[in-house]
Amino acid sequence: MKVVKKPEILHAQLIVNGLNDSWSLLSQIEFNSIIRAYSRRKPIYAILFFREMIRNGVLPNKFTYPFALKACALLKALNEGKMVHCRIAKTSKQYDIHAQGSLVHMYAKCGSMSSAKLVFELIPVKNLMAYNQILDGYIKLGFLEEACKLFDEMVERDGFSWNAMIEGYAKMGDMVSAQRFFDESPIKDEISFGILVNWYAKWGDLKEARQVFDMIQERENPIAWNSLIAEFNHMEHYAQWIFKI
Repeated sequence: MKVVKKPEILHAQLIVNGLNDSWSLLSQIEFNSIIRAYSRRKPIYAILFFREMIRNGVLPNKFTYPFALKACALLKALNEGKMVHCRIAKTSKQYDIHAQGSLVHMYAKCGSMSSAKLVFELIPVKNLMAYNQILDGYIKLGFLEEACKLFDEMVERDGFSWNAMIEGYAKMGDMVSAQRFFDESPIKDEISFGILVNWYAKWGDLKEARQVFDMIQERENPIAWNSLIAEFNHMEHYAQWIFKI
């Protein structure tokens, strides 16, 4: 069994040996290992290695595409993402739920919601992650009406779904709607409370911020406390008021 070297070692060897002469020495597994590693830390390298993988005739597979698309999403590199999409379309056997979900995420992060929605509609069995990716994309772009319609369609929702709606309305200054989603949420966590306190404070409603904060104290949730302390590090005058310093 072949032992796959660490991505950093493989990359270093490519540079030492000369890039032009060494790409062809990498196997599919080695390309995938490098693309996966760089998709988290240096996405531009992940895209570079994906391009070289294609150029050298090494076929991507279902383990390649999600990480190549993740890199495109982080960089908001829409054209590169479209290139990856074309490759997936040409190899339909690899066009599985993971690739489709990654495509939805990439298009949404790049702000191309029409493409994200199109791919989303083609997914035969839509999972919660795919719904959340579309939902997050709508909210990030301020399309709250579309987000609300999608939210109502969702059979299953998790904490991310509820918190996304709370923060989406809060960012737009509609704290009434944000509070409504908060009140209706069956999955309130430290993030939910942190969102409300943060945005009430930012919009100058310190009374409501304090009331929500007092609810957290009643819960005796140390995670929530730590989250709020971090939130208030850059808002000293709010912190002093809330903590009565």
